Amino acid sequence: MAAAALRLGGRTLLRRTQQLSDQRRRLFFSNTKLHAATPEEKKLLAFRQAEIDGKQEELYDMVFGLVSKYDLHLRDGRRYRLLLERLSVNVEPRPNDLYWRQRRRMELAKRFVLFVGAHTLCFSAVQGVYQVSKEVRVKRRNWVDDWDEWWHGNKTLSHHLNDWWNGR
Repeated sequence: MAAAALRLGGRTLLRRTQQLSDQRRRLFFSNTKLHAATPEEKKLLAFRQAEIDGKQEELYDMVFGLVSKYDLHLRDGRRYRLLLERLSVNVEPRPNDLYWRQRRRMELAKRFVLFVGAHTLCFSAVQGVYQVSKEVRVKRRNWVDDWDEWWHGNKTLSHHLNDWWNGR
């Protein structure tokens, strides 16, 4: 058993690293090439962007047809409605389509609520920390402070006794 485990560990350590293909390597971000440099690359980039935009339009139409024609169950229906909201922001405007306007409005409202909620949460957290630290910094009074106030004439003995009696 131990020999088999050692043999497996040795093979794993000595195995060569796997070489990635060019397409898989492009999935990883690198700063070496951020934009298309040659005219051929620019044409290819423009072609691919147009192709992606067309596919988004097709996908929106397909998902809209699926959601409007069939009664989907909870998880699937929610997943496709969320996909429609995302696509409604990315496809060409369709002002006569009521469903497109509703989904676009929902997506923009979600983005707004997320933005305002994050800022409100940060502001509330900062204010809460400030209030807690302010309360921690409040000096507690003791009998020496009360005696000092009475002695220097800021408070009479009757005021001091009244405060003591009401504070019990």
